Amino acid sequence: MKTSHAVLAAAGVAAAGLVLSERQHRQRLALHAAEIHQVWLTGVVTNPELRAVWTPPGGGLSDEEHLRAIVVNRMISMLSVRYRVGLITKRALRIQAQRLMDNEVGRQYWNQYGSTREAEAADRIGRQVFEVLADAYDDALDMAVAAD
Repeated sequence: MKTSHAVLAAAGVAAAGLVLSERQHRQRLALHAAEIHQVWLTGVVTNPELRAVWTPPGGGLSDEEHLRAIVVNRMISMLSVRYRVGLITKRALRIQAQRLMDNEVGRQYWNQYGSTREAEAADRIGRQVFEVLADAYDDALDMAVAAD
């Protein structure tokens, strides 16, 4: 092998290693951010004073409804990060989103906060998660109408 080919091959391997390292770093950051978010949500759930501070304006939610919304938010946040870092496939995301939307609490959350989730979907993965959840919501509504 010529020296120039060997150098080119080594450079390619090094570049691939850097790309993989960067991706793994972003995945670790996403998981760490999710961990912080989950701890924070635990605090909101367990501390009524903190929960009162974070109750949506307008007073339209009872404390019980707010707690249910927080639980669904936790579930969606975990689904999103698990998909983002490759721990679940898109097929598994669809199945879990459908289970969530089969539940009245999931549909209520999505009805109230789905547009916020859409606005927060800042990148390709976020938009994919939003679309899967929105499709699951629409499917669940169709099933509820068909059952009536």
